[in-house]
Amino acid sequence: MIEVFFAAFVIMLASLAGAFFVWRSAGHWLEKNSRYLVTFSAGVFIIVAYGLFTESRELGGNNILLALTAALGALFLEIIGRFMQETHHHHGTDHDHDHSPTDARRLIIGDAIHNVIDGIVLVPAFLIDIRVGIATTVAIFFHEAVQEISEFFVLKGAGYSTLSALSLNFLVSSTILIGVFLGSFISADSAILPFLIAFAAGAFLYVVFRDLLPSTVRDIVRKRHSGKHLVAGVLGILVMFGVGILLPEEPAIPIDEATTQELL
Repeated sequence: MIEVFFAAFVIMLASLAGAFFVWRSAGHWLEKNSRYLVTFSAGVFIIVAYGLFTESRELGGNNILLALTAALGALFLEIIGRFMQETHHHHGTDHDHDHSPTDARRLIIGDAIHNVIDGIVLVPAFLIDIRVGIATTVAIFFHEAVQEISEFFVLKGAGYSTLSALSLNFLVSSTILIGVFLGSFISADSAILPFLIAFAAGAFLYVVFRDLLPSTVRDIVRKRHSGKHLVAGVLGILVMFGVGILLPEEPAIPIDEATTQELL
């Protein structure tokens, strides 16, 4: 499906979000509001995760097994996070410590792994329904944009030039294509699809409760902007509802060998 590769390319463009900081007016606005984009992303992810889990149930499968698979998705990201603890990233432009070239390399490795996972998730999302695919793309894009802005500053702090930092971010983001190819093979078995979707739902919820919301809470405690964060989160939820309303519903695509060949 050409839609999957187009969505992957759109997400890759999020890696260039740091370029906005070169443009003075946009950079100033993003620097002031990047923390609210995190909360906006949390609202988006919550709706997408709910939608993915709902779709996994409609596709069939034991509810208990689907719930366990969703938990496995969250556990998988936790294991990756613990295994690569030094690949930390920030959700904002205010850092309380310097970054070295070693920090940058570790960050790049961690980002590449997460991009592969994003690519795997995209394939079954589009196979279910074009609306689910687009909603998943929007969620990943906003999260990537916020993260890439932060990573841009980490790379700059590690001594990279603006062009080098942007180029490296874009190159690393291309690993999402590896995930797309892997996802196309995994999704070839229709019996696996509901569980792959449930796995993705659990992974998305993990990002919300382990990554995005803690960042929001820390900012609220520090700067007392709870009202603005609430608006940002609700706006993220409303945007995803809007995607569901505006896009026509399409029947789920049967997963067979022909579909897999189309993906490739």
